[in-house]
Amino acid sequence: MCNRMDVILFKRQDSKVFKKIKSVALSWAGLVRNVHLQSK
Repeated sequence: MCNRMDVILFKRQDSKVFKKIKSVALSWAGLVRNVHLQSK
């Protein structure tokens, strides 16, 4: 029972972290794309 709760909490936190990483990755991709376009 306690284990299950831990897993649920971990999953919830994991999705938060994943979203944060995803947004950071997207912003970095946008920066790289802008720099690449400007350098052409």
